[in-house]
Amino acid sequence: MIGFSQTTGYAIQALACLAGGGDRLVQAKEIAACTGIPGPYLSKILNTLVRAGLLRSKRGYRGGVELVRPPEQICLVDIAAALEGDEWLPECLLGLGMAQDDCCPLAEFWKETRTRIQERLKELTLRDIMRFMEERGRTLAAPCDDASVADADGRRVWAGASMPAGGGAPGAV
Repeated sequence: MIGFSQTTGYAIQALACLAGGGDRLVQAKEIAACTGIPGPYLSKILNTLVRAGLLRSKRGYRGGVELVRPPEQICLVDIAAALEGDEWLPECLLGLGMAQDDCCPLAEFWKETRTRIQERLKELTLRDIMRFMEERGRTLAAPCDDASVADADGRRVWAGASMPAGGGAPGAV
């Protein structure tokens, strides 16, 4: 199915958590506590985001990562391209590898749909994601604020998915 990979979803969660942390360097372990993303996997994602120019990092004591731009200037297409490459939406929906207008019965439909998806994801920013979640009472608080990202049963909450308080995979109960 067409959609962001789990890695890109995790990156969006991590960036939203980071954006909620204010103007300070945030350590990966704080973002992992905020999101429930496994630490080693999160570190790889953060390194990719640094290489893509979405994050800045500082090593050592009092080190961490921070957003290079404000959340309203980071769009979802930037995040997807950083993790999945520029061509994360296939040219041909059937996977025939052809970019002609008549490569398959879905070519015209897919060309229009692909363009609409790309345009919408260029408009939708990290700030919009944060606002959407806040409006629904499903927010990620500033990093390391574990009590405010837990539901009544002590499970972390992101986009309605519960996680055990010790972390774990999204949706795991």
